[in-house]
Amino acid sequence: MLERFLARDARCNGRFVTGVTTTGIYCLPSCSARKPRPENVVFFDGEDAAKRAGLRACRRCRPDRFYKEHDPDRERLEAAVARLAVDPSAFPDVAALAKACEVGVTKLVELARRHHHASPLELLARARVERACALLVDTRASAAEIGFAVGFESLSAFHDNLRARTGLAPGEYRRMVGEREFELVLDAGARPDLAFAHACRDPESPTERLIGARLERVELVDGRPALVVLEHAGGRVRVRVESSRAPSREALVTVHALAARLLALGAPPDAFERRVRRQRRFVPLIGGREGMRVPRSPSVFEAFVRTVVAQQVNLAFAFACRRDLVLRAGTKLDGTRAAHPTPAQLAEVEHAELERLRFSRRKAEFLIDASRALVAGTLDFEALPHASFTRAARELGAVRGLGLWSVQSLLMFGCGFADCVPLGDVGLARSLHEFFELDARPDDERTLALLAPFAPYRSLASLHLWKRLGRTP
Repeated sequence: MLERFLARDARCNGRFVTGVTTTGIYCLPSCSARKPRPENVVFFDGEDAAKRAGLRACRRCRPDRFYKEHDPDRERLEAAVARLAVDPSAFPDVAALAKACEVGVTKLVELARRHHHASPLELLARARVERACALLVDTRASAAEIGFAVGFESLSAFHDNLRARTGLAPGEYRRMVGEREFELVLDAGARPDLAFAHACRDPESPTERLIGARLERVELVDGRPALVVLEHAGGRVRVRVESSRAPSREALVTVHALAARLLALGAPPDAFERRVRRQRRFVPLIGGREGMRVPRSPSVFEAFVRTVVAQQVNLAFAFACRRDLVLRAGTKLDGTRAAHPTPAQLAEVEHAELERLRFSRRKAEFLIDASRALVAGTLDFEALPHASFTRAARELGAVRGLGLWSVQSLLMFGCGFADCVPLGDVGLARSLHEFFELDARPDDERTLALLAPFAPYRSLASLHLWKRLGRTP
């Protein structure tokens, strides 16, 4: 604990507090104040024990606020980002966002990286594109009017940002909602083949199939099961809905969002790969997988189901259990294929039914009880990608059945946060052991140290490490 305190290790915040007998204060391990002499330091399990010893909270690191989950900087940033989503034009530049957060630009960069895993510019661009997409579908305003209305300074900037994050130009996005198929243009070097292979890890899955360059996925389209087909060729992905009825505008927006999540549009790996290439010893990490991104699950709920099913079992058994669950609770397209169940569908299943499908009693409770909470509105998984990483991690951590590994996996594959470390994953530890030629598999602390050079892109670094083993989490 003394070593961690002297190193100002923020990872230990919440694990213990440090008391200083000469000043009568207690601090977080990460406190930036001048360190006292070791003989004047005592340690406590938490804030209450320090208070019982007669110590008061440090006014620099404010452990009292930490233990109350109160962080004014984070709260002001979250409020500004929430306002940004509604009215991007209120923030013409990064300086305006910093002013709303009552911090300087340098401090804002640090806060945005820590709490949103993004730069302030990325936060602005993301909000502007999302608002522009809604206006393109819901209004008759011209593309130029919309681009300027959401805060872009030029039409070229609007066009480039929308295409990077949606695969479509503004006019193409608007036309998309009236057609059964559309074509996404990918960035140079993108690897849809790797994204498709990741989505189809289970070759017998009832929800998705991979046939050459064609990915077929069963989805509920306007409440009916239909095939959504994605096919890649020459830097483009054609998306088509195969159903007996023409899909609604809302359904097509949802289908586009599904494709964008699977392909991780708007999350290019360029900065990560440049970081890797600057150190020769790291280059083999990405060999043969240049252009790979971290694909996102079609929904946070589906990522939740996959994560819980995979807890503490081998991959083959997890795949088999998920197949049984989908065919039992999902809407069938035919005898062997079905859409992934919605929370409402899974909420109607009884615990004993999942036990008969070889789920443990606890896993059955985790899945069904969370589904019922989602239906009741006491949980909202799909809002988490728009929240801060800090808030999303805290809310997921409060869900019964989700430990540290599960939460980090969900933040990575369900929410799309860029700097996650799924500690406790056996495959990740094994790959680090082999890649760095260690004497033994690393523990959690060693894992964090080994992945530190890849921050703030540790989600992608972790995925590359898994792929080196020829496996996925």
